[in-house]
Amino acid sequence: MVEVSELPESVDWSSKISPAPSQGGCGDCWAFAATACIESHLAIAEDKDPQKLSEMNMFECSPNPQQCGGTGKCEGSIPELGWNYIADQTLNHNGGMFTIEDFPYDGMDKECEGLTDGLTPVVGVTGWTLLPSNDYKSTMNAVAKVGPLALAVAASDWSMYESGVFSSTSTTVNHAVVLAGYGVDKDTGEKYYLIRNSWGPEYGENGYIRVKRTDDDSTVCDLDSDPLVGIDCALDENGNKRELLPDTVCADSAILFDTSYPVGVHRL
Repeated sequence: MVEVSELPESVDWSSKISPAPSQGGCGDCWAFAATACIESHLAIAEDKDPQKLSEMNMFECSPNPQQCGGTGKCEGSIPELGWNYIADQTLNHNGGMFTIEDFPYDGMDKECEGLTDGLTPVVGVTGWTLLPSNDYKSTMNAVAKVGPLALAVAASDWSMYESGVFSSTSTTVNHAVVLAGYGVDKDTGEKYYLIRNSWGPEYGENGYIRVKRTDDDSTVCDLDSDPLVGIDCALDENGNKRELLPDTVCADSAILFDTSYPVGVHRL
């Protein structure tokens, strides 16, 4: 791992990510972020244009017994659980990721059993990597050298965004997105994180938002007093309710709090 100053001044993986889709009224941003990361890591590995994959299998079938980030499906979960499910399906030759043509997204809760009967999976994964929480150096190295990352962010103010470098003081983590790179605004000199959202191509800058970045982001921290809205698990391994303390979240919109990416992305 190198110092951030030794990394390229800008990194942009957007050409390796499919155009920003819309999750609609369903709270499955976690599956959109996880799927986009799989698409992009495959495109990078193959040095090809990204292939649009379906969020539906992951969204409908990923187990969430501890209620991490919500109770599952449209009620929320986390990308890591989505990758867990796809990795298990891959390992046991029971499935994987399907093309969007074979399995169109409709944002409706369905029963998992029999959902993919007759469909052929095209992509699998072997696992995922979680970066150290609130670590600017690790996050910047990973997005520069490995590829896009899934983020848990505080996005309560993001609906107001139209263009430019955005800044928010919100600290309640409530959304999952993809870190597609970073850069410096040519007009203002402001540093930013380049983030692909799942609110449709009409949102922001062609479905993307640029969020303020500083080299001190690991120390620009506050508390998220409502951690169950974000990624924390409501239940322990025995199904008992957990007593939770506020989470420390760092960087604008809590961008550094939870960063991860899939590993072993491959064609089936």
